Amino acid sequence: MKDTRQKNQRLAFLGLLTAITFIMIYTPLGTISIGPVSITIAHIPVLIATIMFGLKDGLIMGLIFGLTTMSKALISPMGILDPLFQNPLVSVLPRLMIPVVTYAVYTLLAKANKTLRSLAAIIFGNLANTLFVGLALYFIVGNQLEAIIGQDALTVVLSIVSAAAVPETIGVSLIALPIVLRIKTKFNN
Repeated sequence: MKDTRQKNQRLAFLGLLTAITFIMIYTPLGTISIGPVSITIAHIPVLIATIMFGLKDGLIMGLIFGLTTMSKALISPMGILDPLFQNPLVSVLPRLMIPVVTYAVYTLLAKANKTLRSLAAIIFGNLANTLFVGLALYFIVGNQLEAIIGQDALTVVLSIVSAAAVPETIGVSLIALPIVLRIKTKFNN
């Protein structure tokens, strides 16, 4: 009976995280603009799912995040770089690395306290998103990136990554950590 209840809670929670992902991708709620820097927070559900339920569910959420990103780029591209995210190697593949890194760090720190363990996993999972999207932009669509921006692809990618990495990590950590800790307390996880 308890297993069925836990399974139902997990599925309901993953459904909620999926809905939140859709809302964050298809509305302005998935980014926070601070001056010229845009902080992406739409991957927070991937981080939460991975920490709460493990790698498999994290990969499912990463796939949902990536496919949703790609579909938005296909259906309603808004930004100058959105056409590049129509390529699944740019929009989906890097998103699958978020749970891999998050889970690896979370597992590696199994003996650490819940707060430190969760914070480290969130930080490294967030940085994985930034790093792997940057690598995909450079290695997979670098020529297109140069044509759109009119500058060397490496310079553009380094500019984007260096401008976004620190504020995004701080923002994502401030949002995701209290959520994870509260949910872990609620689910005794």
